[in-house]
Amino acid sequence: MRRIALQSLLFDRGKLATSVLGVAMVAALVFSLAFAVHHAGSAAHAADGDATGFWRTEDGVSIVEIRACEESLCGFLVSFPPIPGEPSLNDELCNFQILGGFKKGGDGRWVDGWIVALEEEAVYQAALSTARPERLQVRAYAENERDGETVTWIRHWDPVRRCAPRG
Repeated sequence: MRRIALQSLLFDRGKLATSVLGVAMVAALVFSLAFAVHHAGSAAHAADGDATGFWRTEDGVSIVEIRACEESLCGFLVSFPPIPGEPSLNDELCNFQILGGFKKGGDGRWVDGWIVALEEEAVYQAALSTARPERLQVRAYAENERDGETVTWIRHWDPVRRCAPRG
């Protein structure tokens, strides 16, 4: 409804949208509105400690979707660079549950979860923190959280090219 009203307002003003300058102004306005809507949602996510959504992992190319799973959070590998010559392994990794069991803690934290370290073929205890907008701190540890390692994942807003298993 708002989009139609906005179009009517811009195009009923005569030659504004038909000139090159007018088209540029319309494009800039549409971009500004899209940017504002996009980032208003990100601030709300960070403010309430919402870790759900799509996250680009520390490798910069893989994407994990974190979502509610019953009364906890879990995450699935939904996009990654295929491993050449390993079609069956690629199928196995597609939508693989890489983390789970996270319960809401305080201060934007999710605790008591676990994460799979694929390179090490190991499962670690883990905690998540959304203290900063657009950033997810993923802390993995064996026994004591203080002795763990933290990586940062970046919130991913663009459309996701999901992996798809063969057959």
